Amino acid sequence: PSPYWGDLLARYQPQIIKSLATAGFDTRGVDTYEKVLLGRPYLNLNLLKRMAAQLGLTLPVGTPPAGVVELSLASKVNWQTVWQARTILRSGWQTARKGQELFHETRRQIEPIIAGLHSVVEAGAESSSIQLRQQIVLFQHIAVTRLRLNLAILLVSLGTRQTTGLTVPQILTTVGRTVDPESTEFDHALDRLVNLVRDSERLQSFLADSGTLQSFTCQVDIPPDLQQQLDELAGLFAAYGDYPADPGQPRYKEAPNTLLALLNRRMQAAASPAPAPDPPIRPGGWRHTLARFLITNLRQLLLLRSNLEQLNIRGMAACRHWGLGLGQQWLGQGWLAQADDIFWLTLDEIEQVLVAGQSKAVTLSATVKTRQENYVAYQDMQPPAMLREDNLAAVQFGGDAALDAAASVVVGLPVSPGQVRGIVVVLDQPHEPPLEMDEFILVMPSTGPDWLPLLHRAAGLIVETGGLLSHGSVIAREYE
Repeated sequence: PSPYWGDLLARYQPQIIKSLATAGFDTRGVDTYEKVLLGRPYLNLNLLKRMAAQLGLTLPVGTPPAGVVELSLASKVNWQTVWQARTILRSGWQTARKGQELFHETRRQIEPIIAGLHSVVEAGAESSSIQLRQQIVLFQHIAVTRLRLNLAILLVSLGTRQTTGLTVPQILTTVGRTVDPESTEFDHALDRLVNLVRDSERLQSFLADSGTLQSFTCQVDIPPDLQQQLDELAGLFAAYGDYPADPGQPRYKEAPNTLLALLNRRMQAAASPAPAPDPPIRPGGWRHTLARFLITNLRQLLLLRSNLEQLNIRGMAACRHWGLGLGQQWLGQGWLAQADDIFWLTLDEIEQVLVAGQSKAVTLSATVKTRQENYVAYQDMQPPAMLREDNLAAVQFGGDAALDAAASVVVGLPVSPGQVRGIVVVLDQPHEPPLEMDEFILVMPSTGPDWLPLLHRAAGLIVETGGLLSHGSVIAREYE
């Protein structure tokens, strides 16, 4: 995900934790549900285990295959667990019963924001800062509503499992087939394009030659008839892309080669044998009536979640439209190398430039370049499916996730914002021979008045002892 999206993700964590607490989950001592590490989003597994335990579920020990977490449910209902989880169950049922109201209220709140983000942005204007903050509100509304719907879907699915004996994935797959949201319309349009290619040996040959084309930066000569169909599809679904939930990722209309790669993958999938159908949901006796009731509610919840995702796609496309408009203006002022470089920035960095202008914009290109270099390094990494934060530095610098970070790399606390490069100079005393260079990174045991002449010349500090309010931290922030 782009740093822009990662910052949006971080901004709504307090609302997610608050919503979980309101639903009855134990969130004491937890401040994050999801965060980006090493350029990838990770879920808080400790929180998930705690939530599962409250519902009488267990999460497996060890690395989940392909990132999928399977839930294990006891064969018999533990009524003591049900009673202890009554607040959670009541909250989930209320969401299931009032899902329509929840969705319509969310849409009512964010539709004006989406419309406003399509208006013209004036760089440095106060309205631009307001629009930037409105994107946080948009993201928060969708995230909280999605969480509430997902919890309701999980609880209704578990109830359906008890009455039918099927697994939760089987239930969701079977019921989900009857949901026909806009995304299915996109799939149907893509399938029609697949049929067009199947009827043409020339187009099949072209796709076979393009083979593993994945990057939208590649340039290929697409046959005119296929290009016309791709353009029409991209025009009808202008907000769609490979990763439409991230404003920093291109849409198919901007990068038609990504749509071509998707078509290629769909052709390969169509040639594969169809998976075996799931068993029908046919409980007997009183379970039949209860299962039908639960499945009706589950189908409604899945449809609402699909509609919410379409709303999210539109919202993120509006955020991208706004960001590209502002990025184009900053490109004209020489602050960015490309308009979409703005998505390599955080929301705070963008707002600082909107408020302060040139004085804050001079470092934008360096910030973008540094983050792009970091992401290139992330692409070469194979991060584990589960990661302890205290081992993050060890993994980042090529170590094993199971190693103790302190044994292989020094981990510190950042106390002053900014990025800098320079030659590292290690000193034990301030009266050691003076350095002949400037813009060095000074490593020292602690700070004091005797160090001030060197601190004035240093570009960065690494101090062995101290904290957020220590002398070295205060000095570092003053010299920023």
